[in-house]
Amino acid sequence: MSTFSTGISAPFDAEDALGDIDWGPLDKLVERYRGHGIMLIQGAENLRFTGEGSAPSAAYDTAYAVWMRRLAQHLSDQGLAYSDWAIYIVDEPGLEHGPRIKYLLEQGRRIKAADPHIQTYTDPIVVMGPDDLERAAPDVDIWCPQQDSLYRIWGPTPDMHPRERLAIMRGDSSEVWTYECFPRVKRLSPLGYYRHQAWLAWTLGLNGMGFWTYCTSPDNPWTPTKDEYLLVYPAATAPSPASAGRRAGTAWRTTRRCGWRGKRWRPLPPAESPARRPPVRRLTPSPTQSFRSGRPCPRSSEHGSALRI
Repeated sequence: MSTFSTGISAPFDAEDALGDIDWGPLDKLVERYRGHGIMLIQGAENLRFTGEGSAPSAAYDTAYAVWMRRLAQHLSDQGLAYSDWAIYIVDEPGLEHGPRIKYLLEQGRRIKAADPHIQTYTDPIVVMGPDDLERAAPDVDIWCPQQDSLYRIWGPTPDMHPRERLAIMRGDSSEVWTYECFPRVKRLSPLGYYRHQAWLAWTLGLNGMGFWTYCTSPDNPWTPTKDEYLLVYPAATAPSPASAGRRAGTAWRTTRRCGWRGKRWRPLPPAESPARRPPVRRLTPSPTQSFRSGRPCPRSSEHGSALRI
C-alpha cells in the first residue's frame, strides 16, 4: 500500500470547463509505486478556480465530476485498474468533531456520482460513531478504522460500540483494515503495541493493518521529540523492538492460519480453520505495562511497514 498526494491541480472556470492538466507529478508517483500494493491518492479535491471570487457551486460540482472521470481515464491509460487505486477522501474523520465527517459525506457522494467504479478510502476514529458510519457506508469502499475505536488497551468505553462498527463497515465493504498512531512509541512496549495489533487484526478477521507512520517526520528521530511515531529510522543497523514486535505478530498469525507441520507449511485441518477457530486469550500486556512493572521499554531504532493480511 502506498499513500501520496496527486501533486497536481485541475483548473476550471465559471462555465465549469476543465482546463489542461499537467499529469507529470502524478505519473512519476504512479511509476514509483506501481506494483507495491494499492495506491491511496490524496489531494483529489485540488480544483483551482480561474475566475474572480469564489467559484459558483454548480460550476464546482460539474467540474469535479469531469475531473474525477478524467483522473480515472488517465490512470487507466497508465495501465492501472480501478482495483489498483482509491481516493483517500479525508484523514481521520471525527478528529475535529464534525467538519471532517461532513466533508467525507459530501466528497464521497460527489466521487460516486461522477464514477461509481472509483474506490474510496477513509480511516475513521472513535468520535465518528455508528450513525455517521451508516451514513457514509454507501460511498466508502475501504475502511481503516483506528484500532482505538475497536479495542482499547485500557478497557472499553461507552462510545466505542465495536461490534456495531464492524457490522456497518463489513456490510458495504470486503476491505476492512485497522491502524494505530499512538505518540511516543519509543516509550511503549513492542509486545503490547506492535505485536498486539497483528493478533487483534487476526482475531477480528480484518484483512489489513498498519501504523502511522512509516517514515514521515520533519524531525530527527534519534533525538527526543514531543511526538514520536516512526517505524523507520535513518541509518538503522539492527531490527528495533518495534519492528521485531510487528513482524513477530504477523508471523504468529501466519503460523496460526497455515499451520506448521515439521518443516513444511501445510493448511490447517478444518477444525482449526479461521471460521471455527477457538477464542484467542489475551496474551499481550498493554503498551504501558512495562512502566507499571518497573521495567523500561526498549527504544525503537529500525523499521516495520504497513501490510495487507
